[in-house]
Amino acid sequence: MRRRSRVLIECLFPILLIGCASKPPLSAQPTSPTPLPASPPTAVPALTVFISDLHFGLGKRSNGQWHPLDDFRWSNALRGFLDEISRRSGNRTTLVIAGDFFEMWQHPTVPCSSGTADLGCTVAEMEEVARLIVEGHRGDLEALGAFASRGENRLVVIPGNHDAALLLPTVWQRVADAFRATPGRVERVTTGVWISPDGRVVAEHVVGLE
Repeated sequence: MRRRSRVLIECLFPILLIGCASKPPLSAQPTSPTPLPASPPTAVPALTVFISDLHFGLGKRSNGQWHPLDDFRWSNALRGFLDEISRRSGNRTTLVIAGDFFEMWQHPTVPCSSGTADLGCTVAEMEEVARLIVEGHRGDLEALGAFASRGENRLVVIPGNHDAALLLPTVWQRVADAFRATPGRVERVTTGVWISPDGRVVAEHVVGLE
């Protein structure tokens, strides 16, 4: 820091002298300032952000009102959040959704044919639930896909207990297509646990009292 300050003073001093002289001799030539060494660009550190329990549900009804069982109604806030976490890392953010991305338990328009919560729905019925949620939140999913496609950003989805059906390949495919993201930018974790590339961070969805 001292050396750089000294170089800066030595560069400015001749300029100040020339500016103060009233009538410099015609033969006097101003001394060319010594250029400062270029500072190396400061690398913006990559960022990992964790969120969970968005519970994307059935979206809005035909009258434009949100379905009362849908817990996510803040599309503008989501876009602002995605822009900010991307900006802070210079588009090098990994966003981990740690469970319950979708609300696939409460779907009154698709009654499970088994008739019991112990047996649950068929694969075809869960595909239909996924279709309804995708239609209800298509804009939000595309915003997440656009985020994942920006720079070196990534999106990681860990299925939770409310959206365990995302582990089914045909159900996940409906969601993956809706992102419209650059291939390879959206990852589904099928083991229940996400581990950062350096092995220092572990994330999973923990089921609490509900």
